[in-house]
Amino acid sequence: METPWEKYFEKVTQPIEEFIRYKASGAMLLFLCAVASFALVNFQFHDRFEAILKAEISITGAGLFLHMSVHHFINDGLMALFFLLMGLMKYY
Repeated sequence: METPWEKYFEKVTQPIEEFIRYKASGAMLLFLCAVASFALVNFQFHDRFEAILKAEISITGAGLFLHMSVHHFINDGLMALFFLLMGLMKYY
């Protein structure tokens, strides 16, 4: 017997799971993010977008300290993760 929360949770998560399983979902998400950033830069939100990219992020833990801007984090951290995943998918 399912509780009402479980039914609601399943209604919310089922479309997300189907989107993730769809092979072109990564490309669609990347395209939507590119269009959104293009719109932010070229319209009235340029200053806010630039401020977000220049914001500083600090991550500490286990004796490590990482301090960089959001732009630097995207370029170095997320791109390294992207290429790691692409390399691992070669063997999948």
